[in-house]
Amino acid sequence: MYDLPTELLNLLQNPKTTRTLATSAHDGTPDVVRRDALAVLPDGSLALPEELDSSQTSKNLVLAMWQDRRVALTIGNGNQAWHVVARPWRCVVAGPLFKQFLLTARAVDGPDADIAAVWILRPEAVRDDSVASQRAVELAQRPWAGAHMDCARFVRDAD
Repeated sequence: MYDLPTELLNLLQNPKTTRTLATSAHDGTPDVVRRDALAVLPDGSLALPEELDSSQTSKNLVLAMWQDRRVALTIGNGNQAWHVVARPWRCVVAGPLFKQFLLTARAVDGPDADIAAVWILRPEAVRDDSVASQRAVELAQRPWAGAHMDCARFVRDAD
């Protein structure tokens, strides 16, 4: 079980939040796709429906599960952004969870909408990836690095 930060859980509740998944093919070629239907399960795992068995994302998720590879997700909205590293754990093709995502897809995209599977991803690492958070870490570790000399924190009053 992974305890996701409250800020990330709140962000996932917002339908305007962008969710992207990054996987890689057998030759290392990256594949990044937007996935709006990402959901958090009660145990902290992430559920991700996939429409087609033949998609590059499906192929890469199978490969990641077989070869114990990680995938990455970026979840963001406005100034908020989170980076999640996870491992594919299970591929669900029937049952209550599958039915829930199938009915949601049909409610959103019409009665002919279909999904091939729901992938369960187990988060391993989560970080606040907002610019403000990155800047705070940078300033704490290297306060002078990368700063222009006309930056307000360097300019002193002449008085």
